[in-house]
Amino acid sequence: MEISQLTECEFETGELLMEHIQGLAEENAKKELDKKIRTELLRELSETVFDGDHQKVKKVLIRETQNRPEAMERYQLYEKDVKSIMRRMKSRLLPVLSCQGSQMERKLFFGSRLDYQALYDPGGRIFQNMEIVRKVDTAVALLIDLSDSMYGERIHQARLCALCLYEFCRSADIPVLIYGHHIDGKHRSVQDETVFFHSFAEFDADRGDRYRIASMETGGCNRDGAALCFVGEKLAKRPEKIRLLFVISDGFPNATRYNGKKAEEDMLRIKESLERKRITVLTAAIGSDKEQIQRIYKEGFLDISDIGQLPYVLPKQILMRIRR
Repeated sequence: MEISQLTECEFETGELLMEHIQGLAEENAKKELDKKIRTELLRELSETVFDGDHQKVKKVLIRETQNRPEAMERYQLYEKDVKSIMRRMKSRLLPVLSCQGSQMERKLFFGSRLDYQALYDPGGRIFQNMEIVRKVDTAVALLIDLSDSMYGERIHQARLCALCLYEFCRSADIPVLIYGHHIDGKHRSVQDETVFFHSFAEFDADRGDRYRIASMETGGCNRDGAALCFVGEKLAKRPEKIRLLFVISDGFPNATRYNGKKAEEDMLRIKESLERKRITVLTAAIGSDKEQIQRIYKEGFLDISDIGQLPYVLPKQILMRIRR
């Protein structure tokens, strides 16, 4: 039958079939990708070198793979503010965007969209992806304290800041990693403590990143040293020349046998170790322990007196360092 003889109904049926095939292919690809990502993250965690009491505590990695309705609803509450802040920063972002180019990669096993010209490739290489050619040689990581003291306005601003930083970096094609951390509370023995690492966004962007970021919650206490070691090592593996690690915290570490002078000395040691790996560590201090935090981070200390400025501060810090 010639194409001209096909009925409108047959065209619609064909389109629906193609949409169904595309949906199944994308769903299967996402499941495989989620499994691959989790396996890789667990491998990274097992290979990270922790010392002192950090190697004794139990460690759990959490990464949501389903877009829960409540997370999607919460993201919608932030979306308007994120877009407003991004519009206000557009003039600063344009010089960065002008350095970008792009090219299409085809016949991939995984990608952002289907390659219809290769849909029936027997090898399953049916995806394509737009690759950005970067001249901004920068990678960014954000580590957020999710302990109970961050509850309320502080975690609200931390979510908004993380979403703005994520959108800013995505717009400039800067690889961005976003993690949160907390422990299950203090124990009599260090071996009984569990540190939770929450993967909200990995360097390879995922369409569920925004919902994971919006879903972050608080709980327990904080063992900052273990989190800095893990996220710092992930950033240290990046090839970019400029590597920035931002820390959002409202207070000093407070975990099992990990506080006061001992924690301060440990944090300073880890910070200096990361700096030897050419990582710039900066902390946004939004709580009452600012003097202690400043002693550790020194020139990397960012005093956020007005918490409402937090979503603007970190992108501005990136721009300052890119322009140097």
